[in-house]
Amino acid sequence: MIWFTWRQHRGEAVGLAAMLAVLGGIALISGLPMHSAYDGDGIAACQQANGVTESCRQLLDSFRDKFAGLPAQAAGQLNLLPLVVGVLVGAPLLAREYEQGTWQLAWTQAVPRTRWVVVKLAIVLAAVTAAAIVLSLVLRWWLRPLFPSAFSVERFNYAAPVLWGYFVLAVATGILAGALLKRSLPAMVATLAVFLPLRLAVEFWLRPRYMTPVTAVDPVPGSGAVTQQISQGDNWVLDNYLVGPSGQRLSDGDEFQLLGGGTVDEATLAQHGLREAVTYHPASRYWDFQIIETAIFGGLALTFALLVIWRIRHWS
Repeated sequence: MIWFTWRQHRGEAVGLAAMLAVLGGIALISGLPMHSAYDGDGIAACQQANGVTESCRQLLDSFRDKFAGLPAQAAGQLNLLPLVVGVLVGAPLLAREYEQGTWQLAWTQAVPRTRWVVVKLAIVLAAVTAAAIVLSLVLRWWLRPLFPSAFSVERFNYAAPVLWGYFVLAVATGILAGALLKRSLPAMVATLAVFLPLRLAVEFWLRPRYMTPVTAVDPVPGSGAVTQQISQGDNWVLDNYLVGPSGQRLSDGDEFQLLGGGTVDEATLAQHGLREAVTYHPASRYWDFQIIETAIFGGLALTFALLVIWRIRHWS
């Protein structure tokens, strides 16, 4: 059964392995000189200081201009890779069996249909897990000098736990769609229609709400010492704003009416008794957020896999 499943899906496995090999080669070629410059030119120290000096700002700008193009572009486009794997690997997995009629042959053999589908799911999801781990390791090394904050989208989305969750849910969604629709093309469309909105909703709406954000207000009007320290670390800053003398948050309209639309310095803020405030998630919550998001996607993937098994047991 294992050998037969491998024979059926070795093309997808070889294609995925080739893609990872090409990506690894590209990351190595562009990443080695970038890491050399990062270690030798003082980039890390300037990043930790958030480029507060003019020399640091120039150094960081030069570093990003020289090295950020290809890694940043890859980081954006590879966000779609789990969806692509779900559409091309997951959706046809069972739909193709029905279209070609091979499910009838498989179920007339000695292997029960439940064992047949469980073995298929186990092998495919194990291969996807391995691919997600390899991809995470490559991107973690490649993107680290350009995106020092672990809470940055480029770093958070490619950490091993959540990246695994994206892959297994995308593939499980495709497999379930194929089991329900019994046609590859409609199953591919359904995978896209289900997974993409879910992924976007979690990242942009649910993720900031995993825990209650922390708000910090500078105690001294006009002084940004506290908020600057928070913003310079690995914390996930959600919002920066001004607080009035009575402690109320200034709206954009109030701020414009009071200060105008130009650049405002610390002396102007102190003159009006205004303090800077920041709403954020502390860096210490990073792994909590990883676990929560992985549990969401992994739990949905498990639910979809169980639905697939139930559907196959009642497939006729």
